[in-house]
Amino acid sequence: MASTLIIQRNIDQNTYQYYFADDVTRAAFMVMRNRLTYIAAACLTWAVIVILFIQA
Repeated sequence: MASTLIIQRNIDQNTYQYYFADDVTRAAFMVMRNRLTYIAAACLTWAVIVILFIQA
């Protein structure tokens, strides 16, 4: 799931240019999108690692 989030962020980076009227708004949105995506991916990865060590 973590890798899917990052792949989808890369796809969205190319398609979001059509959703915003100006570049400033799109850039601000992409900064937020990047941060949230990487935090969510890190949390999912961390959860998998914890689960693997707890069950070992």
